[in-house]
Amino acid sequence: MRPFTRRIDPELARFLASTCRAVAVVAAVFCVAVATLLIANAVQLTSLKVQDNPTLTALRERYRAAQEDDELATQIRALDLLARGAYFTRQWQVRTGASLLLAGALLLAACLRGAAAFAARLPRPKPLEGDPDRRDPRATRRVLAVLGSALLAAALGAAGWSAGLLRRDAAGAGAPRSAVQRSSARTAKGPELTTTEEYHANWPQFRGPGGNGVAATQNPPTDWDGASGRNILWKAEVPLPGFGSPVVWGERVFLSGADESKREIYCWDAASGSLLWRASVQPAPESQAQPPRVSRDTGFAASTMAVNGQAAFAVFATGDLAAVDFEGRLLWVRSLGQPRLNYGYASSLALYGDTVLLQLDQEEGGRLLAVEADTGRTRWETPRRVLASWASPVVVDTGKRTEVLLNGNPLLAAYDPAKGRELWQVTGRRGEIAPSAAYAEGRVFAADQLLSLIAVDVRTRAKRWEMYDDLPDVASPLAAGELVVAAASYGVVTCLEAATGTVLWRQEFETGFYASPVLAGGRLYLLDRSGVMRILAADRGPQLLGSPAIGEPADATPAFRAGKIFIRGNRHLFCIGASGG
Repeated sequence: MRPFTRRIDPELARFLASTCRAVAVVAAVFCVAVATLLIANAVQLTSLKVQDNPTLTALRERYRAAQEDDELATQIRALDLLARGAYFTRQWQVRTGASLLLAGALLLAACLRGAAAFAARLPRPKPLEGDPDRRDPRATRRVLAVLGSALLAAALGAAGWSAGLLRRDAAGAGAPRSAVQRSSARTAKGPELTTTEEYHANWPQFRGPGGNGVAATQNPPTDWDGASGRNILWKAEVPLPGFGSPVVWGERVFLSGADESKREIYCWDAASGSLLWRASVQPAPESQAQPPRVSRDTGFAASTMAVNGQAAFAVFATGDLAAVDFEGRLLWVRSLGQPRLNYGYASSLALYGDTVLLQLDQEEGGRLLAVEADTGRTRWETPRRVLASWASPVVVDTGKRTEVLLNGNPLLAAYDPAKGRELWQVTGRRGEIAPSAAYAEGRVFAADQLLSLIAVDVRTRAKRWEMYDDLPDVASPLAAGELVVAAASYGVVTCLEAATGTVLWRQEFETGFYASPVLAGGRLYLLDRSGVMRILAADRGPQLLGSPAIGEPADATPAFRAGKIFIRGNRHLFCIGASGG
């Protein structure tokens, strides 16, 4: 600044110096005010916890003694929402206050420096010898700088301490956990949740227990008719639209539905088809007010839920992730931030132990996220340098270790599900990728409609083969032992040899496929977009075994459990089974 000040007129220098001093005074007053508020806030937080609410505590105790009191549960949820709102408000206050203080301090420093530089160009009378008012102005500035720095450090330290107290309060008291969760839900702990026989006997997530499209049931039905009702055990209307697949645990079937203003989770009795409950998911306090723009083929509830036997989890296009217990009580809800995608968010949830995994690939800020099932808190998250995609995580056991497989643009990658560390990657993928990966016998299969279907050896990371024709757009490939099956959105089903990529057969149908193929009872089940199930032999030669229909369009992958098939149509949920049950 000094070379500039040497060239200006003394009168202009006097004006600029005066202006800088005036602005510096205002900035100093502003900094002192903000610093005082931050320090006072830190002092207040030492004796006040975000969720230390005597009324809420009393209601929790009453709820423990009366588990079925729905009115009491509603009161707890309402108070808890206020508490969580206070939690996020205080977080915002601390972050905003610290930012304002830094901005004010920078402005103050710049103005003081400017005032000194401009004042140096003004003529100064020499002080008389022995003048008692003769002082070195630099000493005064040093004292003010030390005092200002001390105040700034104290205020920023108070802001950091306040943030730490809020995080500790959130972890200890449960914010943003709900009160209902802390008082009534069973805690889901341990990796055994996704390794038990019960988990594998159910249909707990997208494409079944392994996320791979292989059903445990050995006797699924092969013949039904929606028009006449033959072998349709029941049909139930779904209140709100969605494209997420059914998930099943025991005698309960779960779905999510949403529109621009509402998000809901539903639970039906698997035996009778009666709607047991519908839970409304209110947006988290930090959610954006405006809903995202979504396409008609995606909507607001395209992601398939997950269920672990203790709670059900759902994520919506708004970025709200929620958990409910098996009675429909809201356990927790949090915002992941509104995904930045062309058509809306559609990646489905996956389970690993006591965590819920989410693939959040978007235009920027992509990441793989692991959320604690019982609290909703982030256990770990791993940034991904990717573009938008709509695929879902797949958790597989390679024999050597467990890996999370993510198909995306521009890479197919594997991660450690316990810590989120990237294990390996294959680059070169491109385009709008929606199909999830598949795995069988040491090979990963990943489809990209604009490029190819590839097979990668998980031990060597080498590409074993690549196929370029009749690639799936939405449906994920199926790895069925020695076979790989892919269903295109324009109706071509391709069966390849898993080891070599050799095309064994192709079958063309009039209607294409969005639902992913499923292997059940030694047969291939492929649901086309008109609601017709193409049932083929899982063999090296093409053999169509049947084409039963539900009678309405369908895009969601069906769920299989205990000899029954659950299909979500555009308007109804169908339960299909053999006559008499």
